[in-house]
Amino acid sequence: MQIAKAIARQGRAVGRLGSTRASRAPARDSRGPPATPGAPARDYAP
Repeated sequence: MQIAKAIARQGRAVGRLGSTRASRAPARDSRGPPATPGAPARDYAP
């Protein structure tokens, strides 16, 4: 389990993991609508 933690930590720092980076990035175009409160959710494909 330590390997997974290390990979997750590296992905958070380097941005190698898409899931970790998408959760931290302001605009998640590949996963869904951005975290902006006023942005419409229908601009992105489901």
